[in-house]
Amino acid sequence: MPTPVLRGETVRGEGKVSGEVIHITHPDRIVEIEEGQIVFTQDLGGAYDTYPEVMGAVAIICTGDVRTLSEDGTIPIVREAKPIDDDVKDLLVEPEIPEDAPCHGEEHEHLMPPEGSEVEVDLDKGIVYLLE
Repeated sequence: MPTPVLRGETVRGEGKVSGEVIHITHPDRIVEIEEGQIVFTQDLGGAYDTYPEVMGAVAIICTGDVRTLSEDGTIPIVREAKPIDDDVKDLLVEPEIPEDAPCHGEEHEHLMPPEGSEVEVDLDKGIVYLLE
């Protein structure tokens, strides 16, 4: 049964999407995105949503802020995705964020479902469900 783990604000998209989790916490990892994956990142800007390597992603879930988006982008995006409550934190992980990774705004936890896990995102509600 799907477990709701994160809630954020949908910036773009509607309906439900699902896919495999990949953590992109540094621009160097963008080339690792495969079609059908849902990208979890700590920070989003610089028209990242239109990079050719990102275009195959199902959605982008940002645990921090979304600073800039391309008007031509079509990938669904959720921002400020935070744990729904303390009970789900043991299902989430803090990704490894390199020291030189860009990070804007306040420092805070960046909890995400583990890489390789399957999630469903209800874009209408801004809720990420961990599929078991």
